[in-house]
Amino acid sequence: MSELLVGCHAKIQRAEENIRHLNREINGYVASSSTSYRMIREFRNDGRQYAFVAFGNSSVPPRFAVLAGEIVHQLRSSLDHLLCALVKKRGGRPSRKHQFPIYTSVREFDNARARGIIDGVSASAEALIRSVQPYTSPTPDDTVLHVVQQFDNLDKHQLLLVTSTVMAIGDKIRVNPKVSGLAITGMTPPYPRKITRDGVVVFGIDLAQPATDTDFDADADFVTHVAFEKCGRAELVEIISTLTGLLQGTAHTVKLFESEF
Repeated sequence: MSELLVGCHAKIQRAEENIRHLNREINGYVASSSTSYRMIREFRNDGRQYAFVAFGNSSVPPRFAVLAGEIVHQLRSSLDHLLCALVKKRGGRPSRKHQFPIYTSVREFDNARARGIIDGVSASAEALIRSVQPYTSPTPDDTVLHVVQQFDNLDKHQLLLVTSTVMAIGDKIRVNPKVSGLAITGMTPPYPRKITRDGVVVFGIDLAQPATDTDFDADADFVTHVAFEKCGRAELVEIISTLTGLLQGTAHTVKLFESEF
């Protein structure tokens, strides 16, 4: 590995270390707070849906948002270290104007290029930088680099939004029809739902005809997650897996430039 990339990789390693630390804290929190959530089972829609309804407080310690923001900042900073290393490799001196560009449109990128944001990098490095831009994706706002940029900017002004959620585990649903001919017509997608004090349907089983407790019952396993309110186009995504994905995507981006050194 080139000495010019030492700082870049150190940033990524620190982000990885902080993800492990945050994961331990979240696991401890979830384990200690599991008794604060209540799950009931009831019939809804005039007896045509058997619903699992969760009650509780969706808020989590603000510390989790702070730690998540620090992780994202390390990832964003690693890309700026990469850009400065590319400038140094060509004998240049990085300045405050230098920054690894992340843009969702060609026009924004070209405007930043004209302002000198990547002055001094080689032609091949510039081509690589262009190739990883979010605007090259059919869904620019759903790319790793865009999310890293968006989260880092957000964290400068407010805490990243995180919430506790519960998720139904689809392969561990146990149903028990008590009468013949009672058909199941569908099930709600096992997406995470934000827990509320007033109750939220986490999972529902749709029935062909109205039923009561004497006709049907079911059971299922549920897990509690701490999630980002929004990440790219997705909502209520689990924090640790999301941060790990951002880490891996950032590390992959850096690896693409190793041939420049």
